[in-house]
Amino acid sequence: MAETVAFKLQQDNCAVYLFNPDLKEFCFKASNIAEENTLQTCISAYDGTLQEIVSNLSNIKIEDTETYKGNVSALINNYRSVLAVPIIRDNKCYGILAVRNKSPYIFSDDEVNVLKILAHNISSVA
Repeated sequence: MAETVAFKLQQDNCAVYLFNPDLKEFCFKASNIAEENTLQTCISAYDGTLQEIVSNLSNIKIEDTETYKGNVSALINNYRSVLAVPIIRDNKCYGILAVRNKSPYIFSDDEVNVLKILAHNISSVA
């Protein structure tokens, strides 16, 4: 799925992180980049932008990390732009669906809506 999303939306990366309530962390589960799939990294739910996503249950768009004024999360990794959408079930954030680019990128409303729909579909099977 991550590979298809990245290809169809013409993004450098698509990744899925699922929430581990025992650790209070979002743990990496899938990516379109094979090398990333061997990394089993987790990011604290209190880390930068992830805390904002969890508390507001809303997406985050960072079009350029160099000009972004908010708290940047480890979710950014080595990318310059990210669109992260919460995977929500029962009014709780169970994960994050993110697309990322190595260069600055302006995400369209259509791209946000597509990711929201995909995150909703993931929540129904997760």
